Amino acid sequence: MSLPRRRQNHWRRGELCIVEYVELLVIILSGIIRRRNQDLRFFFLSYAFSSMSFKVMYVYANAYCFMIFSGSFT
Repeated sequence: MSLPRRRQNHWRRGELCIVEYVELLVIILSGIIRRRNQDLRFFFLSYAFSSMSFKVMYVYANAYCFMIFSGSFT
């Protein structure tokens, strides 16, 4: 009975994983735009460091959860 409960938890955590990966994509895209626009460099740096400093461990935990959710470690 514990396996279906874990799968339901992975479904719920998978949604959080998708949200965190969208934020990481925004940081990566901001780095690409930063190379083209030097004026927005400090804004994107501040956004990247603020989001990474407060959420880096949470993102890694959700990344491991997302790999379980996708079925690569089952």
